Amino acid sequence: AIKIFSKKNMIMTHKQSHKKSLAVAQRNFVNYIKMLDGSEKPLPEHQFDALFHEDITGIADGHHITRMQLKEKHSCYFENGYRAKICRQKLTRCKDSPSE
Repeated sequence: AIKIFSKKNMIMTHKQSHKKSLAVAQRNFVNYIKMLDGSEKPLPEHQFDALFHEDITGIADGHHITRMQLKEKHSCYFENGYRAKICRQKLTRCKDSPSE
């Protein structure tokens, strides 16, 4: 059988793939945050590395931080038994992502 892909079909397939990728990333992040359950444990480095891009930067306490500094903060949270809870979650579209 021969499958014929139209431009519309390919765009819809790309959008579906993008939505699945976002759903997987969101689920992985939620599972990572759930690990901050108040018990002392080491940072799950493999999960941190999978979630946070090498070039990520951010703001913490009003100061610019690097990925390494973010990793140190998260390590401290896990090792000291911090508890975290997601109160509100909102997905936003990046400029580079396909429009819907």
